Amino acid sequence: MRADTTARPPSVTIALVLMVLLSLIWIALGGLIAAGIHPGMTLDRVPRAIVAALSIAAGCAALGIAAGLARRSRLGYFAALAFLGVTTVAVAFDQVGWADLVFVAINVAPLYLLLRDRHWYLHS
Repeated sequence: MRADTTARPPSVTIALVLMVLLSLIWIALGGLIAAGIHPGMTLDRVPRAIVAALSIAAGCAALGIAAGLARRSRLGYFAALAFLGVTTVAVAFDQVGWADLVFVAINVAPLYLLLRDRHWYLHS
């Protein structure tokens, strides 16, 4: 007898929560940068505004991807893999501190869960 493939596994819920958490982190980071209170972003006004806008856009993208994952969208699944992969690798181009390591852990956890539960997301 086949298991019900429509029931959401707990690991999928965890991955969705982590994607929303990542979204909130990106949006908060953008807010800190925009306000000029992020200690690592001592840029002039225009570059700071651009970096803040890109951070907020990444947060919105992560939120949209989470919505796609919740609907079991094939596009959402592959977008999530790309987003998490790119943002994880991007940390290597920065001075890596403890906050970056926490960020990588929060990125890698849903990436692992997405790969683990790929059959649920891809309906196969």
